[in-house]
Formats: sequence, C-alpha cells, structure tokens
Amino acid sequence: MKLINARPMMRWAFKLALGCLLSVSMLAKAEISVIVNSAAHPDLTLTTSEASKIFLLKSKKFPSGGKVVPIDLAAGDTKDAFYQATTKKSSQQLKSYWSRLIFTGKGQPPKEEPNAAAVIAYVEANPDAVGYVPSEAVAGNSAVHVALKVQ
Repeated sequence: MKLINARPMMRWAFKLALGCLLSVSMLAKAEISVIVNSAAHPDLTLTTSEASKIFLLKSKKFPSGGKVVPIDLAAGDTKDAFYQATTKKSSQQLKSYWSRLIFTGKGQPPKEEPNAAAVIAYVEANPDAVGYVPSEAVAGNSAVHVALKVQ
C-alpha cells in the first residue's frame, strides 16, 4: 500500500488559512462612512443602532424627524462589512431577512447603486437619502456629510 505525503496538503491548508485571515483583517480595518446630504442635514449624527434601523427599514425617518431613503451599495465587501458592523447580520442572514419581508409584503430592500461614486451622487442630489461608502471615497466632498463611521 502506497502512503500519501501529507506535507503538500498541509502547506496548501496553511496558505488558505493565512489568506483568509489576512483578507478578514484587511476588511475589518476598512472604515465605512454613513453619509447624508450636507445641505439638508449639516449636523446630523447617527448611532450604529439608528443606522441599523434605517437600513433594515425599521425606521422611515431620521432621528430629527425627516423622511429617510436608504441607499445600498451593490453586493461586495463594503456592503457585507457595513451590515455586519451595524446590524450584526451576515450577507446570508440579510438575504433571509429581505426574503421574509418581500414574501409578507412588508417591504423591499433599499435601492442599490453600483459603486461608491453613484451612492455619493445620489445622496448629493436627494436631501432625504442616506448611504454608506468607504471613507476614502468621501474625502474632500463638501456636498455630503458623514453622519457615522463604522469599521
């Protein structure tokens, strides 16, 4: 009977585990900014709990009382990190959440934009909008106000 050398398999498993750890640690360090229209909400600050309620459609108003329209990023690392940080839901749990709301007729997920630039443009053009983008995408933009930063 021929024995299989386990050493190459162990190297492969180690490299895979190391790659996963590095990608998770890099994702965890990426700062995400929740943004609003600066002309409409120049001093607004949100808590993580308030952002969670807004993006899960449990709250349809800003804490100050005005109507709120959440805008999502298309699926990706930033979206996953944002929802994990604010709602403590994974992408799979989020899919399940929206499936239940859609099935019962209680809601639809927020409108999605394909990238950070599109989210920023939507928030700039709509006083009721709130979105989230990587923090570096907001740098130097006075048309939007950062209401919350999460990691």
